[in-house]
Amino acid sequence: MRQLLAAALLASALPLTAAACGVCIEDKVAATYDFQVVSHATRNGHTVLFYELVGPVAPDPKTAALIAAASAKAAGVEHDSVRVSLQQAALSVVVDAKRASPTEMKNRIEQKLLPWRLGLKLLRTIENGKLSAPA
Repeated sequence: MRQLLAAALLASALPLTAAACGVCIEDKVAATYDFQVVSHATRNGHTVLFYELVGPVAPDPKTAALIAAASAKAAGVEHDSVRVSLQQAALSVVVDAKRASPTEMKNRIEQKLLPWRLGLKLLRTIENGKLSAPA
């Protein structure tokens, strides 16, 4: 009976531990993933860049909107593609990779994020419909 009780307690604790992570790369990508945006980017031969927001991030809807608007102003970003999740400290954008490399885009967007003292870390890309980690 004790073994059954111990197994039940362990089994009930596992999902809580996994759900509480919240810092995994996959969680950050999922928080800013938009199927329609990705589909449109793939059809047009564009690249989706998923970033971690690095710096002081407070989950405030107004701040999220301001960060999205500022990021959309970076040259090469498709304006309607920007997605922000302050809870996961994540940002995604669609760019035409022929116009700028992921590194150039990171630098351009970071310039726009200076008022919030935020930097970016590239987590994943979707190019030609394929998700991959940065090189």
